Amino acid sequence: MSTSTIEKTTHQGGSKAGGLARRQNFLTAIIGGVVFAWLFWWIARLLGDQSSRSFSDLTATATCLGWLFGFWLGIGALNGPFAWLIGRDQTRADQLYYAGENMGTSRY
Repeated sequence: MSTSTIEKTTHQGGSKAGGLARRQNFLTAIIGGVVFAWLFWWIARLLGDQSSRSFSDLTATATCLGWLFGFWLGIGALNGPFAWLIGRDQTRADQLYYAGENMGTSRY
């Protein structure tokens, strides 16, 4: 019974199974990093001292943290922790995908 269920899910899902997690790559990480760096920079400029035109430590730190957070979101490093926070556990197919099973050199 469990074998037919596993075969059914893998055949139905195919390469499109897994949603967004299967489509995250280095490009989405770069885009996420740029977007979040800009967003954190903008927030730091609003909250920080606007009288000076120099790039303050607050702005630099916020921009770097935004880049880091956006990159992690874009590459998929936070998929597991966010799934855990909402009470959803990773499936066996998710775990095998993240381990790179049957992906060859494309997993790198």
